[in-house]
Amino acid sequence: MLNFPALTCIMLLGLFPPPTLAMETESSRERVEARFAEGNREFAAGLELAGKDAAAARERFAKAAAAWRTIVIDGGIRNAALERNIGNASLLAGDAPRAIAAFRRAQSVDPRDSVALDGLAVARRAAGTEAYAPGAAVASQASSPGWRGAMGSIERFAASLGDWLSTLVSPRWLLWTAATCHVAGWLLLALRLAGIHRVRRWMPVSTLAVGAIAIVPLLAADVRRWRAPEAVVVATGITARQGPAEMYEPSFKEPLSPGLEVVIAEERGEWVMIRLHDGRVAWVRSTGLERL
Repeated sequence: MLNFPALTCIMLLGLFPPPTLAMETESSRERVEARFAEGNREFAAGLELAGKDAAAARERFAKAAAAWRTIVIDGGIRNAALERNIGNASLLAGDAPRAIAAFRRAQSVDPRDSVALDGLAVARRAAGTEAYAPGAAVASQASSPGWRGAMGSIERFAASLGDWLSTLVSPRWLLWTAATCHVAGWLLLALRLAGIHRVRRWMPVSTLAVGAIAIVPLLAADVRRWRAPEAVVVATGITARQGPAEMYEPSFKEPLSPGLEVVIAEERGEWVMIRLHDGRVAWVRSTGLERL
C-alpha cells in the first residue's frame, strides 16, 4: 500500500507535469495556431486574386489547404469544420482528390454534416469518380457458408444500423446516451437485486438495451476503420501491380484515376494492397495515397 508521502508525490506529479512536457505542449499549440493563421491568410489572398489571376489564386488556395492539412497530420486534430476548409480550399485549387479525402474525413467526424456531403459530391464529380465511389453500386455477392457467413451478415447489419443512427444523431449524443444508460441500467439492476420491488424487471433490461443500441454506431465505425482502413488516390500516373514491387506486371491497362477511393487490405513496407469498389485488388506505393 502506498504511504502518504508517495501518494502526495503521485498527486503532485499529476497536477504539475514536468516543465519539458508543458513546454512541448505549448510549442505544439503555437505551431498549430500559426499554421491555422497561415491557412486563413492564404485562403483570403486566394479569394482576392480569384477574379484577377486564376493561376495565382489556385496557388494560394493550395497553400491554404497544405497549411491546414499540416494541422491534421502533425497536430492529430479531427475536426469536421477544419476538414471542410481543407476540402473547399483543395477544390478551389483544382485538387479534387485531396478534396475528396478531406470531405470523407469530415463525414467520418460528423456523418450528419450536409455541407461535407455536398462538397464530397462536387469533388467526386470534378474527379470523375462518382461511379466508383463507395456505395454507388452494390455488387451481388453470395454469402459465405457457415459461421463466417453468419458473422458477415451480423457485421453488415450492425454497420447499416450504425450508419442509419449516425444520420439521425451526433456521435457525441450517442456516446452520452450510451454512458448514461449504462450507469442507470446497472444501478437499477442493483436496486432490483436489493429487493426494491418498485424497480420492475424490464427497467434495467430496457435501459441497458438502449445503451447497447446507442453504442453500435460508434463501435461499427471503429471496427470498420480498424479492419478496413480507407484511402484516396491523390497522385497521377500510379500503376497498380500484381505484387509489392516494380518487377510485377501491371494489374490494369491504365493507371489508377486520381480521386479513386480504395480500401487498404494489406501493407508490406512502402507497398499496400488496395481493394477497389468492384472487389479487385492490386498493389501500389503508399506515397500515392492519402489515408482517411
